[in-house]
Amino acid sequence: MKMKLIKHGASADVLLDGRLDVQSAPEVEKLLLDIAERFQSVELDLAKMDYISSAGLRAFRNFNIAMRRSGKDYKIKNVQKTIMEVFEMTGYIRLLKM
Repeated sequence: MKMKLIKHGASADVLLDGRLDVQSAPEVEKLLLDIAERFQSVELDLAKMDYISSAGLRAFRNFNIAMRRSGKDYKIKNVQKTIMEVFEMTGYIRLLKM
């Protein structure tokens, strides 16, 4: 999994590329939580993310919790069809901001 951070003052765009699986999820979660602390608004671009496991879902859930607790805003965009199906089947579609 590759992550690219593009800063815009108090906001940031995060581009995720590859597989968010059990191997990559701990590092991605750590980076997302760091981003949640540093920025007021974040856009997660999933255009190049092609797989997500339950560990990846947990990383997104913890990012969501951190952003909401801090009263910050985020958006997930450009979600691949297969990833969207996982979000829908697991109920994450109601939890995450798309």
